[in-house]
Amino acid sequence: KKWAGLFRWWELTGWQFGQPYATFQLAPNQGLRGVPLLGNLEWLMLRHRWLSAAQMTDDVLAGYVERLRADQPVLFRSYTSTVYYLAEAMLRAGLQVAIPAILTTGETLSDYQRETIERAFEPGRVFNEYGGDGMQIACECERHDGLHINAETHIVEIVRDGEPVPDGELGEIVLTNLEATATPFIRYNIHDVGALNRTPCACGRGLPRLSRLEGRLTDLFVTADGHWLTVHQFTAFFARQVPSVQAFQVIQRTADDVLIKLVVDNSFNDADRQRIVDTFRGYLGPDNTFTLELVDEIPTTPSGKRRFFISEVIGNA
Repeated sequence: KKWAGLFRWWELTGWQFGQPYATFQLAPNQGLRGVPLLGNLEWLMLRHRWLSAAQMTDDVLAGYVERLRADQPVLFRSYTSTVYYLAEAMLRAGLQVAIPAILTTGETLSDYQRETIERAFEPGRVFNEYGGDGMQIACECERHDGLHINAETHIVEIVRDGEPVPDGELGEIVLTNLEATATPFIRYNIHDVGALNRTPCACGRGLPRLSRLEGRLTDLFVTADGHWLTVHQFTAFFARQVPSVQAFQVIQRTADDVLIKLVVDNSFNDADRQRIVDTFRGYLGPDNTFTLELVDEIPTTPSGKRRFFISEVIGNA
């Protein structure tokens, strides 16, 4: 069932069973039944290339570009922040690789990240996928108008304060996994945030969709009036208006105290610093305290994800 769910979503991207695909992530899977040799046979039979995201120096990334050009995968699957980092490095170096479909998963995808990834892999298109712990919950189709929910195996509800919200409104995702026969998985709040759309998609598939997917509840900010603020407002800001910032992480420590960690290049200056503070103050309010901390790197999580935002306000609520 796991493979059937995977292949169903991957075929939405245009990939067909038997065509080569590549995965860019921190660690390879452990093989069939946990046996590495069987895993290697699995990769060989499925024409799968794994690229490690453990060390992403310029030389390593340039080598990956050459390998992708040689292998010509039809599908390239990765965590959102990882392939975005690769795409940025490629564009800085003037490199491109033509891959038809890039499948992002595991993290929130912003419009700017989508545009950047598609420029690096032109004429490829980005398809966003939603799942976790072996569950294939939802994925975009060729229309890129929301993520189709795997309704045969999962029931998705959207609630806020324990009550259902109307379609189109943001709330917490509550999941029922109809395949979990050994351990019940019924109306489990997975602390992700999204919105539902039950109207038919133009592609003709009759599945309900997630019209919005905003990531973990603790990846959202709480404004002074109690509204949620998603990560998308800031990703494009740093990339377009403060190019001296190479990486960032923003931590809302209290309702009015924000720490902004920055990895910067030599062109970073006081004007950049003030622009960042002014922009965040415009979103979060004039009464907030903003602390900018310059760091050498922003570590990934043990699974290889890059958390751009952390809300200790929601996490401790």
